[in-house]
Amino acid sequence: MKKIIVLLLLFVVTTDVFSLVVLRGTIQEVYPDIRSVIINQSRYQLADDAKIYLQNDTSVSLLLDKNLVGKQVIFNIYTSDSGEITLKYLAVLDR
Repeated sequence: MKKIIVLLLLFVVTTDVFSLVVLRGTIQEVYPDIRSVIINQSRYQLADDAKIYLQNDTSVSLLLDKNLVGKQVIFNIYTSDSGEITLKYLAVLDR
C-alpha cells in the first residue's frame, strides 16, 4: 500500500494538481478496440499514453483486455486544458 501511495503522490507532484483526481473502483467492462473501460458504472476513455500496472509491480505494464473485468483498481481522471476527461493511470490491486 505504501508503494501505491508513493506512486500516486509522484503523479500528483509531476502534474497539475487541479487536473488529477485519484479514485478506486471495480472494472465492469473493457472495450480494447475503442480504449474504453466501465468502472463503477461510469465509462472512461483511456488517454493515448495511459499506463496500466499491477499494484505490486509497476515495472510490468498490462494490456487493456477482458482479463481486467472484475478487478479492483486505483485510477485517475485527468482533465486537459480543453476540458477533455481521460484516464491516464490504472493500478490493478492484488486482492
